[in-house]
Amino acid sequence: MTDTTCTVEDCAAPKHGLLYCVRHYRRWKKYGDPLGGGPDKGAAAAYFAANVLTVVDECKIWPYSKVSGYGRVTIGGRKYLVHVLACEAWHGPLPDPAWDAAHGPCHQRACFNGAHLSWKSRAANLADRDRDGTGTKGEAHKKAILTAADIPVIRQRRAAGDTLAAIGADLGVAPTTISAIMRGKNWSHIR
Repeated sequence: MTDTTCTVEDCAAPKHGLLYCVRHYRRWKKYGDPLGGGPDKGAAAAYFAANVLTVVDECKIWPYSKVSGYGRVTIGGRKYLVHVLACEAWHGPLPDPAWDAAHGPCHQRACFNGAHLSWKSRAANLADRDRDGTGTKGEAHKKAILTAADIPVIRQRRAAGDTLAAIGADLGVAPTTISAIMRGKNWSHIR
């Protein structure tokens, strides 16, 4: 009878592949070592603590984990956005739950230089994003299929009586996407 448990010492989990359980297999695939091999788990938090209050003019780009381009750190088992913690360290606690830690002159999502951050209302933060062109509207979105030139054509075809399904099929998108454009939910910035 063959052994059906993970080959890592003291691991009794069932094998996922030829040698390892799911957890050890993922570590082996990511780091080349079933025991982890990745960066020290506390390294990101220690790096943040050592650098958050350092005064420099240029951006301080977060070198560890990111989510949607924003730095992320785990402290005490809880995940935080690094720029929010940096804004708190430099400018005090969040003044209102509806406010954001906003990037100022640099527009780098991974920057955690407190001099580049401030607390702003959500509306002001979104207005800055639109003014600076750092949002992901329309073609700037990484998953965009349509272009700005397609939107007036879609509206004209729909006004002429073409069905949502026919327009969507011609452009390689779902009819619900065409519907959202017609209702002003998507691509509303294109007239």
